Amino acid sequence: MKKELAAFPRLSAHIDGLRQRYRDVRALEGQLAGIRAGGGTLYSHAVPRMYPYLEDQLQSLSALARSSLGAQTGQLHGQKVAQAAAEHIAYIITLRAYKPGPDQDYGLHNPQEWKAAVDRYEALGRAIMQTLESRNDAATALVYSILNNTTFAASDTN
Repeated sequence: MKKELAAFPRLSAHIDGLRQRYRDVRALEGQLAGIRAGGGTLYSHAVPRMYPYLEDQLQSLSALARSSLGAQTGQLHGQKVAQAAAEHIAYIITLRAYKPGPDQDYGLHNPQEWKAAVDRYEALGRAIMQTLESRNDAATALVYSILNNTTFAASDTN
């Protein structure tokens, strides 16, 4: 993808920034899911395994952003952006509401660390959503949808 973006340095920088933020978001999802589950290596191993899929998504975003289709605006794109933003907020609300159940006597959940991780997750989500200036276009809608294509649910009941 680097070769394809050589003529588009600003887009290349956006994609690189998004890649890192998406990876950080997925790592936090794994960390939070691991805490809810009481630990286990599944959560730390699953995150890097999703990177090839993320690269495919970023490749699609890169192609869309370089085409006239990516800049197309419209009501449908605006609805997709608004829906994705609402889904992201709902995910964060669910994370914030988590409290270990009485049968979860493991010591991994520290309320202050949990809050800090969720705050970081929320800040990363905001940074991702602001990357392409939220123009209600096709490329922005894809940026938002990749954010909501989570590796782990926000709760164990999903």
